[in-house]
Amino acid sequence: MAIEPISWVDIVGYQHEVVHIGVLDRLLRSGVDGEDDVRRCVAECLVGEPVFRVRQPCREARAGGRGRADLVVDLELATRKSRVAVECKVDSAWTKEQLGNTLGQGDRGVLFALGSTSLVASDADMPEGWRVLGLDTWEKTLRELGLGGCPVIKDYCAQLNAELTDHRAARGAACNNQKLETRRRGSTDTLAHWAYFGGTLEKLDDRRDWSRSALVSGPLLTRWFRFANDADVSSEAAAGVYLEFMGLPGQRRELKVKAWSEDRSKLSSLIDALGPVPSMDRPKGKIRRDSKTGTAATTDLGRETPSKAAARADELLRDLHEPAGDALRSVFA
Repeated sequence: MAIEPISWVDIVGYQHEVVHIGVLDRLLRSGVDGEDDVRRCVAECLVGEPVFRVRQPCREARAGGRGRADLVVDLELATRKSRVAVECKVDSAWTKEQLGNTLGQGDRGVLFALGSTSLVASDADMPEGWRVLGLDTWEKTLRELGLGGCPVIKDYCAQLNAELTDHRAARGAACNNQKLETRRRGSTDTLAHWAYFGGTLEKLDDRRDWSRSALVSGPLLTRWFRFANDADVSSEAAAGVYLEFMGLPGQRRELKVKAWSEDRSKLSSLIDALGPVPSMDRPKGKIRRDSKTGTAATTDLGRETPSKAAARADELLRDLHEPAGDALRSVFA
């Protein structure tokens, strides 16, 4: 009985970080004669500058910080030695706290971003000492190395190329505000949303404080901009106001103004105090009594490109700064 050929990457699961860290580890590791050029090229892809020697990498190791990295490797650069910590994320978010806790003084960090993570990660998002190695650069590096003679690497490169093709299609659809029809791996809606949000992040005035996360309903971009304990509000209450881009089924997307209050009894009052937001709709229905978060205003982004969505979010951040502070003062003073 014959079965259709299947890649080892699909068997293990492309979404598992161990697949990508395993390939990176092997390409950085001493082995067959004549591999020095490969090791240096891959190391240069990590740090973005010339590398003269690559020491043996270690997986699940500490660099100089409290947390473990997926891979740590010591490199000799033109003027100094450098310890590099690599943290891999595939279809998942990172936090600045996690990355910051990984490095020691003088260490360097690389966020190895693949899957949908690659669509929304850039050097501008990184804490000090970190940079991003994304899908585009990683695929290009391996392709130019010409490692197709190794069946294992050949399979892996084919998977990277297929993912890159999906990403390009998703970015094109997002840029033209069109629906993405299909993808090779995972949810088409999820890829379409992250491509759209990636384009939005590129156009924001300041992308650094927008966090990425996901719910069952879909991906989220969140930007907190006012808290009750801000200096000009001067309350000790645990409450705040934030913007949220939300991805919904059917590739629908909304931008929301939302509020949070640890004291559930004050949430409705805070939302009412925020008042109507120009060019946005008030949500229908009442807030659940056990909710700590609620929507004050919402708008459908169905006809807006990522560039226009970013412009609207930046406008809201400017226009709502003072009204949100007034609302928090009126409820929690």
